[in-house]
Amino acid sequence: MNITKENKEDLTALVKIEITKEDYQDQVSKELKEYQRKAKIPGFRPGKVPFGMIKKMYGKAVIAEEINKIISESITKYIEENKIGILGQPLPNLEKNTPFNFEEETDFEFYFDLGLAPEIEIDVNDEIEVDYYDIKAEKEIIDNYISEAMKRMGETINPDKSDEGDVLEGEIEELNQDVEVLEGGIKNETSIVIDLIKDKTIQKKLIGLKKDDTLVFNPLKATESEVETATMLGIKKEEVEKNTSDFRFTINKVSRIVPAELDENFYKSVYPQLDINDEDQFRKQVEIDAKKSLDNESNKHFMNESIKKLLEIADFSMPDEFMKRWLYENQGDEKEVKSKEAIGQEYDAYRDSMKVQLLENKIIKKYDLQVTGKEIRDHIKEIYRRFAPMDGLSPEEVEKNLDELANSILKNEKEVERIHSELFDKKLLDFLKSNLKLNKKEVNHKEFIKFVTEK
Repeated sequence: MNITKENKEDLTALVKIEITKEDYQDQVSKELKEYQRKAKIPGFRPGKVPFGMIKKMYGKAVIAEEINKIISESITKYIEENKIGILGQPLPNLEKNTPFNFEEETDFEFYFDLGLAPEIEIDVNDEIEVDYYDIKAEKEIIDNYISEAMKRMGETINPDKSDEGDVLEGEIEELNQDVEVLEGGIKNETSIVIDLIKDKTIQKKLIGLKKDDTLVFNPLKATESEVETATMLGIKKEEVEKNTSDFRFTINKVSRIVPAELDENFYKSVYPQLDINDEDQFRKQVEIDAKKSLDNESNKHFMNESIKKLLEIADFSMPDEFMKRWLYENQGDEKEVKSKEAIGQEYDAYRDSMKVQLLENKIIKKYDLQVTGKEIRDHIKEIYRRFAPMDGLSPEEVEKNLDELANSILKNEKEVERIHSELFDKKLLDFLKSNLKLNKKEVNHKEFIKFVTEK
């Protein structure tokens, strides 16, 4: 057997595999003898069927199976031994491969296309400048955090009449042109949050209503959202645009949240692990948590912008046509097979995602940012160390319990994958923040949103 490779200009390669009779005949004979031993054919005792008959019956299939096995193993071994970086999997070349006659031919040539991974050259250093937005935790944000917490911890009551901020529960029914309930029309038990209604005229009409009151309105006009309208009516989003009817909403219940009092019980409910006794202490802790959340937004944006800039600097291409073909020929569920045109339309997004992955893999390898099994185990143990009650245990007993908990979590592949991804993101973020030049800009949250959305 002989394998050769010819590189093409579009980041692809043509691999030629030459297989001779000597490469497969011994294994084929062995397989056919096993068929002979097990064959049950009328007129012959078990194991006594003539070998020639077995070969005539099964030889072609056995040769084809053995050659396919040789091809699969040899091309995989060739790629690994020659350290060829590929994307996707090898595909049969459509032009050079020809039909074979396994009964008459003994030597074969097979051709495969490879999509080659691009060579990426990138140095992450402080000559590369990226904006970093330091978002201030202003009073308005802290007030909103506290207000939302007070609502979460508040008490739900059912007032006689609706007001701003209330939730109305009831039945919504489709009407015909005579403003009567449409027979066979849409009917759904639903709830309406008054403050989420976009149309101010309809929103005002929802205030001051009581149980058994009705209101006729157009849901799509009220919400200005196909998704919210579909949820309200209990239908699919695709059905919303076909429906222009008015609906009648009959109120069954008015619900209102009375916010919790800003007192010690409230502080303990929000922060049970902390000793907070007054509003000043509480606001300081809220500010700390708000800043963490804002920093997460800053870090996420910084990460995206850093990767975008590094991609521009690396400026590498992809074997686009090969990848489109590979995506088309390797679709999973036959019920959802996409056309070549559909894959072509979606390809840009796939390519961009793949380029980010290839760049990150290059950075991981070049700067040794691997997440180890020990780091995953230590992360799990640290989480439980902070939150699992282990009072009264000796240090040795604590470590033993933590190891047992970690062993249990490590059996869950999805959870391990999630932790690995989380630790890698943090490691990559820390690396980029330490090695790139950060152009820090202090902004409030509204300014940050404006900067991000305008880019």
